[in-house]
Amino acid sequence: MHSYTSEKAAQFVPNNDRLLRDAEVQKLTGVRKTRRADLMRDGKFPKPIKVGGGRTNYWLASEIYQFIATETAQYRAKEAEKLMRLESDPYNAMQHAIAGKSHPMRFLKGGRSFRSSPKDQNDSSSAWD
Repeated sequence: MHSYTSEKAAQFVPNNDRLLRDAEVQKLTGVRKTRRADLMRDGKFPKPIKVGGGRTNYWLASEIYQFIATETAQYRAKEAEKLMRLESDPYNAMQHAIAGKSHPMRFLKGGRSFRSSPKDQNDSSSAWD
């Protein structure tokens, strides 16, 4: 039987990093076992370690936090890119509504606006104005 002291353990776990079990990893990331397995296979999620030859998987907390930070940065970059595309789209209704302009596609369908019922057509306001 091996006896490990905290000093020896610190050699194997960098910066006295915590070991996280499956339930805590799922709680932190919101990623379930099956999806994690797919992500690990693709090299997008940290691989677990086994301690003492046991069956239980453990993840280093620093690797999980790095995964969360990377996913967050990628998500924010994609959202910023979408916003930039919307801002540059001349047919973006929201952009025109904020700017107080009529939507350029308002009079499609044979010169009629997008109003759905005759009652709406008598209304002087428009969804695009």
